[in-house]
Amino acid sequence: YYYYCVFQVKHQATYGKKWLGLQLVRTDGEGPITRGRALLRLFGYLLSFLMLGCGFIMIAFHPEKRGFHDLISRTMVVKKK
Repeated sequence: YYYYCVFQVKHQATYGKKWLGLQLVRTDGEGPITRGRALLRLFGYLLSFLMLGCGFIMIAFHPEKRGFHDLISRTMVVKKK
């Protein structure tokens, strides 16, 4: 919980995303994500895993490169400016 939710709310990225120069943002552009969205995103990770990884595989085929967890939490990962 701490790693995924708190880091995404506080820093808009986990250590791996920061290292790669990526940032987690809301799709509506209204500032950083909230704890609720971070928790929903974590729940989306779990569901994607339970669906045999299909939620992660869809990233390769989605036009905006968003996975199931991004779609349900209305977030996206972008290059940090």
